[in-house]
Formats: sequence, C-alpha cells, structure tokens
Amino acid sequence: MAIKHVPSEFPTINEALANAKPCDTILIASGVFTNFGDTVIPANLNTIRIVGEGFDKTIIDGSACPDSVGITLSESSFITVESLTLKGFNDNGILVRSNNNIINNVRVMNTELPFANKDGIRIEGSYNMCINCQSMNNGADGIGVSGDNNYIIQCRVSNNNIDGIGISGSNNLMFGNIAENHTNSGDGIFSTDPSNIYINNIARLNSDDGIDLESNNNLLLFNVCSHNGNDGIEVSSNNIVWGNKVTENLNGIGTSSDDRSNIIDENMCTDNIENGMLIDGDSNIIDRNCMADNDETGIFLGSTSEDNCYRSNLIKNNGTNVIDKGTNNVMDSNIIKKPKKKKPCH
Repeated sequence: MAIKHVPSEFPTINEALANAKPCDTILIASGVFTNFGDTVIPANLNTIRIVGEGFDKTIIDGSACPDSVGITLSESSFITVESLTLKGFNDNGILVRSNNNIINNVRVMNTELPFANKDGIRIEGSYNMCINCQSMNNGADGIGVSGDNNYIIQCRVSNNNIDGIGISGSNNLMFGNIAENHTNSGDGIFSTDPSNIYINNIARLNSDDGIDLESNNNLLLFNVCSHNGNDGIEVSSNNIVWGNKVTENLNGIGTSSDDRSNIIDENMCTDNIENGMLIDGDSNIIDRNCMADNDETGIFLGSTSEDNCYRSNLIKNNGTNVIDKGTNNVMDSNIIKKPKKKKPCH
C-alpha cells in the first residue's frame, strides 16, 4: 500500500489515480480545489481509498467545470470515498455505478441540473453503503438510489430541488436518516420500487409527504414524520407500517383507493391538521394505534374503503373521532373518547 498526496505530489486526483495500485490511498490536503474536473476511478483499481481531511477542510469545487461529475465509480469496486466536500458540479456530486463501495462522511451541495438522475449522490450499483453523509441544495434529489441492496445510513438531506431521498430500486435499507425542508413539492423520502426497509428515519418540513411509498412490500419501522405539507406517511399495498410517530402533518397516515392489505400497527398519529389516518382501499389491518388530538378526524375511512379491520385503537380528543363511509369495515375493541382537554397518548 502507498499513499499518494494531492496536490503536493500529484496536482489532481486523476493524476494520482493514474499512478496508483489497488489498496493505495489518495490523500487530499485541506483547501479549496477548482481544477480537478471529472474524477473517474479507472478499471483495475479495486480497494482504492480517496480521503480528504474532513468535509469542512477538503472542498472540491466544480463550478468552473461544466457538464462534470465530481467523482465517478464505475469500473472498479470496493472503493472508499470519505471526509471531503463536493460542490457546484453541473451533474452528480458522486455517481456510483459499481458495487461494494463506501461513501463515508462526504458532503455534496449545490449541484445545478434540476433533472431526474442528476442527484447530489447517485447510486446505480448494488451493495454500496452511504453513511454519515450530507446532501443539500442540489438540483434534483439529495440522494438517488436506482440500484438494489444498498444501505443509506445516518445521512442528512435538505433543501434539494426534488426529493430528499429517491428510491427506484429494491431491497435497500434506509436507516437513521434525516430528510427535511424540501419545499418544491418534494417528499422527504420517495420510492417507486418495492421491498425496501425504512427504519428510524426523520422526515420533516417537506412540502409534500414525509415518506411516500408508491410501491409494495416495504417495511416502515419507528420513523418520525412531522410538519409535512401533505401526508406524514403515504403507502400503497402490502406494506408493514409499525411503530411510527406521525404528527402535525396535513394527514397522518394515508392510503388511496387502489391500496390494500397493509398492516398499520402501533403508530402514533397526533395533532395533524385534518385526519390522523385517511384510509381508502380494502383489506387493511389497523390495530393498536393511537389517533389523538387531530383537528378534523381521528380515523376517516373513505367511500372506497372496504373490508378493513380497525381494532384495539385508542381514538380520542379529535374533532370527530371516527368517520366510516366505506363498506364492511370491521370495528372492534377500540377505545374511543370524546374530545376534552388535550393529553398525550398513553
């Protein structure tokens, strides 16, 4: 293993890579660097590391490099990129097309193109991990994932032009992320593909939904969705929505008329502007939730709802506790209390 120093030994990352071997480390000094252009990791350089001095110290500025991607990983795998900032690129800050890479402690900001796939961090490969990263003020999504079996862990995405985290692959894990302040009709987290896992994420202050899953067979566990302009959580079919806290949104948890067979269990839906839950569709299980202090309705089952089970829920202190306009919905063992002085769920 050898350490290649940029810029004292090699003026750019690309020149250091041209002289590197697998297992080498490219160490970038503190400073603002405007002349790197597109950094592309070539083939046959598996296990390379590109390491800065910290994202407040090593800043790669692409504003003088039109039509450029900050760093592209496509021909080699098991690459680590860490401890630096990429800003001002027209295209992606980081584009990952290969597999088994780590993006750690990287900040991407101010990418310019407001088009699909021009995300701050774009992951198209598989088995990649993006951890402890920040992605903000980018033209498209903060983090976009179109590959399968990737891991987005403890990242913070904010003020991006489309969504915070956009998922169009399957079997990905989103754990412990914060997605906030997407105000251009954006969701905190948005997915079109099935079979992903969302645990302990915070989605807040987004103009559309906190978490919007237009896909099936997902798990949402222990997320917090608050102060979003539309639903805190919106799901399609065959999802498990368990133990989430959904508060001060337009609606708490919502399903549409074609959505069915969700398990919605042990969630707290409180202080939402309209409904704690807004349920259309059929054959959903709604058990052991708390729906309290919502301005209009605790649980609203719409005219297209059918054969839903809502049981053992605590429904209290809402403008109206229950409205059921559907067919053959089964209500059993719920605790329903008339509006009175507001108290938290117990």
